Amino acid sequence: MPESKFSQIKSCSLGLVALVNVLLLRFEEAERKLDSAIECSDRVAYNYGLRAYVRIRLENFQGAIDDATAKLALKPEEAATYALRGWAFYCLNLFENTIDDISRALELDPGRKTDYQDTLRLIDCYQNLGKDREAIEICDEVISLSSFEFFLLELRVRKAASLMNLILIRMA
Repeated sequence: MPESKFSQIKSCSLGLVALVNVLLLRFEEAERKLDSAIECSDRVAYNYGLRAYVRIRLENFQGAIDDATAKLALKPEEAATYALRGWAFYCLNLFENTIDDISRALELDPGRKTDYQDTLRLIDCYQNLGKDREAIEICDEVISLSSFEFFLLELRVRKAASLMNLILIRMA
């Protein structure tokens, strides 16, 4: 039986209450509201995305991955959701999965390349996997796009670390 409009409206309302709790940094309460919201209607993609964020903040990374995946089933072309799931994968040191999701987010929304956290997670994953050439490529590309001095400094440091790794590999 199709769910009622009332169930969807109630789910959306609970999602908004959860958002207020997130803004107040009350993540446990936000998660409870989102559990109720999703119980009312499992068709409101926003609630899955917000609960994924809340679960990352509560260090329930697998729950965050599950929620982001559920949201992607409803809205498969949303770059922010791929980046969110990539963040959860990153927290679990699942670097290949992180690369896949952040790369997909960048493919869907190239403007995210100058997003500080997405880019640093991507570079860090490549470095952790010993893929320093890929890390250097990302650094060079984003250095050419960004105008934020702090970010540029961080990118240059990351690039230098990968260059040193490549030099050490050649010397060995």
